[in-house]
Amino acid sequence: MTTDGKVPETQQCDLTMSNKETRSAAVAPSADQYAAALRRLSLSQTQIAMLTFHFNADERTVTAKQMAQAVGFTH
Repeated sequence: MTTDGKVPETQQCDLTMSNKETRSAAVAPSADQYAAALRRLSLSQTQIAMLTFHFNADERTVTAKQMAQAVGFTH
């Protein structure tokens, strides 16, 4: 997203494509590419804890409440 709140054309998707077409056209990054992208970010300790918790969760699935509790957030 740019500073004016708009999504650059390179990040826009074709909303006319069906979900099936979108899924078949999507290419996930390799593990090395994903790791390199994460290393370029300035993540807080809380964000790292969230990613770690999510990664270690059963089937990589957590609720918002579970995530909040895991990193010490309260209501």
